[in-house]
Amino acid sequence: MMASHHSRGVIAVSDTAMSRPRRLVIAVAAVLIAASVGAGFVLSHSADATGAPNDGGGLGDAGALIVRRIALADPVARSKWLNGTPIDDPHREEVVIDDAVRRATEQGTDTALVERVFRAQIEASKTVQRGLIEEWTQHPDAAPTAAPDLGAVRSELDEIGGSLVAALHDAASVAEGPECPSIVAAERESDTAGLDALHRTAVETAWQTFCAE
Repeated sequence: MMASHHSRGVIAVSDTAMSRPRRLVIAVAAVLIAASVGAGFVLSHSADATGAPNDGGGLGDAGALIVRRIALADPVARSKWLNGTPIDDPHREEVVIDDAVRRATEQGTDTALVERVFRAQIEASKTVQRGLIEEWTQHPDAAPTAAPDLGAVRSELDEIGGSLVAALHDAASVAEGPECPSIVAAERESDTAGLDALHRTAVETAWQTFCAE
């Protein structure tokens, strides 16, 4: 059930049930994703037929980071499954939000925007984790037998988080504008291209609170 698209760090999977070999291939790919990010490899966002980046009305950078962050929910789920760790981690969640708000304050970014977007990112990640763990509970033969160190994955998440705060600084005017819903809808469509149903739902959740009410 893992998702990926080479241009955004996730693997495209159909909505049909995956065979055990396909699950294995996808699991290996997710580990490679985390490793490539850790090595400083920058994954590009989607591009049109000419190869030009799709900026999604100014949201392309944020969209690429959101998809990369959601991709890392898969190894997080594997780690929590194997270690019996609860999906919800209120302390860790508040640390992530506090750090994002601190960065936003330092950069002069709208802290309310950053806080609500990061809360949505956390919920998006947990959406994937719940979906995968439910799948493994129902089909133990498909459950993972190995996972990366959770601390290492969280370091990658922290790195992405810092970049996301900067991207939100650049996108803040979109969040306040009347065209925000339509711009987000276009970016969301781009972000979810090729993803399976679980990861599409996560992307939708991640964008849910971006626009100012």
